[in-house]
Amino acid sequence: MTIMNWVDILVPPQFLNPIWELETVGSLVEGAPLLLFATFLIFYGEDAYRGVLEQRLVRLLSQACLLVAVCFFLLMPIGANSTIRINREIDQQAGDSFGLQMAQIDQLEEQVDEISTEEIAAILESQGIQAADSDPTVSSKDRLLEYLVETRQNVMQETSAVKRGRKRSTTKNAIKWGIGAIIVSFTLVYLWRLTQWARVPVIKKLR
Repeated sequence: MTIMNWVDILVPPQFLNPIWELETVGSLVEGAPLLLFATFLIFYGEDAYRGVLEQRLVRLLSQACLLVAVCFFLLMPIGANSTIRINREIDQQAGDSFGLQMAQIDQLEEQVDEISTEEIAAILESQGIQAADSDPTVSSKDRLLEYLVETRQNVMQETSAVKRGRKRSTTKNAIKWGIGAIIVSFTLVYLWRLTQWARVPVIKKLR
C-alpha cells in the first residue's frame, strides 16, 4: 500500500517544478508514519517462527531502512532549495502584478487632464465616490487624483501583505516537513541498528 502511494506521489515527475518538489516532500513525510508503523510490525518478534525465505526478506528490509533513511535525509536540502525557488517566483509574480497595476494607475493619471467631466464622474461613481457639486471639473479631478493616490498605496500594501503571507506559508510548510524528514530519517536509522539480528546470515543462524 505504501509503495503504491509513493508511486502515485512521484509519478509523473516534475523535477523542474519547485511547487511539485516541495509538495512531494510534504506528501512523503506525511505518509511516513504509516511506513514506520508497518515496518515496526514486520520486525516485531524478531526472527522467531520465520522461515528461511522470510528471514532473507526481513534482512533485505533491514538494509533498506538505512537506504530509505538516507533518502529522507536528502529531502531536507531538496525542500530548502524548492522553498527558495518558490519564494523567488512569489517575488516575481508579485512584482509583475504590482507593475501592471501601477502602469494602469500611471496611465489614468496622465489622462486626467484629457478626460471629460462626465467621464471623471463616471469613474468616481463606479468606485462609489461622489463628486462635489461646486466646481465639478476641478473638484472631480482632485477627487480622482486623490483616489488614485489612495489606490496606489492600497496596491502597495496589499501586494506586500499577499507576498509575505504566501512566503510565510511556504516557509512554514518547508520547516515542518524538514523537521519531519529528520525525525523519519533518525527513526529509520534506529530501526536499522535495532534490527542487526535480521542482517545476520541465515546460514550462521542455522548453525
